[in-house]
Amino acid sequence: MNRESKFRKGDRVYALYDNPSGNKSIQAGYTGIVVDIYPDEIGVRWDEEIMEGHNCNGYCETGHGWYVREKAIEFFIPENDDFEPATDDELMRFLYGREA
Repeated sequence: MNRESKFRKGDRVYALYDNPSGNKSIQAGYTGIVVDIYPDEIGVRWDEEIMEGHNCNGYCETGHGWYVREKAIEFFIPENDDFEPATDDELMRFLYGREA
């Protein structure tokens, strides 16, 4: 069954449980940004460098990327009222290394 993911590139997410997709260094609550999407896996650029982390097919720096199942992550909504989402230009620079 081919269905569309609820996540989009640039979404801020957090891990729902420890060791998603077998990576023992990713713990529940770790946060990151969706950088790649496949039908069965979501590529996340984790804020923390992780054990055996890779670059999610070139979408993030080596050591921070890991693919997880969609059920292993959820949208991260910060509790801090001072949080401001990234601008389109900031997001394009982060994801693609260029301006929008």
